[in-house]
Amino acid sequence: MGYRSFIGAMDSIVIGNDVIISSDVRIFDNNNHPTEPDLRRQMSHSDFYGELWTWKYAAHKAVEIGDNVWLGEYSAILKGVSIGGGGYRCQSQCSN
Repeated sequence: MGYRSFIGAMDSIVIGNDVIISSDVRIFDNNNHPTEPDLRRQMSHSDFYGELWTWKYAAHKAVEIGDNVWLGEYSAILKGVSIGGGGYRCQSQCSN
């Protein structure tokens, strides 16, 4: 795993064999924060280390990265993404 890369799992992140993760890659299975306006408004008026700032209220969905995948520098893999084995081209969907 490359320098300054980060994996943040709330639900499930499965990474296959022989996966190369370059530097500055981010892999999250959640939104990192709630997306509902009322909760975000409450967050802006609450203690930074309070419960609203945890991932408890963030939407989440499993991430799967297949075997023999290379995640290039500055890649962002977000909730619900599935990259098939040998995947090499990713936009909004991944294909071989």
